[in-house]
Amino acid sequence: MLVASFAAFAYLIEARVAMLRAAAPIDRFDRWGERLRGVLTQFLGQRRILSPRHFAAGVMHAFIFWGFLAVGLNTIHFVGAGFHEGFHLPLLGPDSVLGRVYMVVRDVFEVFVIVMIGVAAVRRAFVRPERLTRSWDAVLILTLIATLMVTDLVMAGIGAAPSPAGRTLSPWLAGRTGLYAVSWWLHLATLLGFLVYLPVSKHFHVITSFPSVLFRRLDTGSLPAMDLENSERFGITGFTPPSWCPPPHTSPSPEPARRNCSGRRRSSSPPSR
Repeated sequence: MLVASFAAFAYLIEARVAMLRAAAPIDRFDRWGERLRGVLTQFLGQRRILSPRHFAAGVMHAFIFWGFLAVGLNTIHFVGAGFHEGFHLPLLGPDSVLGRVYMVVRDVFEVFVIVMIGVAAVRRAFVRPERLTRSWDAVLILTLIATLMVTDLVMAGIGAAPSPAGRTLSPWLAGRTGLYAVSWWLHLATLLGFLVYLPVSKHFHVITSFPSVLFRRLDTGSLPAMDLENSERFGITGFTPPSWCPPPHTSPSPEPARRNCSGRRRSSSPPSR
């Protein structure tokens, strides 16, 4: 199950990586101070999302995003524990100071994410702002995220984890091994399904936002210097097919056939009705 999901993710992501490789190389490994500041303010701080114009929606989106990041470490623990019981990253074990702090942060953000997803559901079902584009893709993504949060809290309560969620929920859930097994498999299936679905979803920016911010263009609004006196061409004067397109085939007819990337002939006359 794990291998199949990773293989599917690699297959879906390969086409997007091929497009990046086909592009002209640009040096974006300079001015690391500015780039890292952008990661802190735009990627982690969500500065553009938290605009005063749409502050409430920005807070909702930011908390869902922050919770998704906070639970990321717990995902490593969850998958690792499937192979070795009690697995945890160094310094993040349940008996360490950092581990206990992380469990508190994880539980708080999981609750916040569930609340924010409830707010998002109310906005989509009843408020319906004009700028909001309603789609089943967003509903599915929110459902998957909520499932991950709820099942993780349930497992913490059943396992009496040394965390706020574990201590709060254990009096009602402790000892329910059947529910734990259901939550564990549902959490795993949702996690792996989420991984496979992201590359074909509009929420693909969850994966691309970090490299996009880190390697963003810093000199925005500037144009390269042009030698107006000696240059013969300015700007784009033609179109070259992308490098991933196959070479055009020769046509036996006097007029060369126009073909698209798949190699099919394109007719110059309008389609018949």
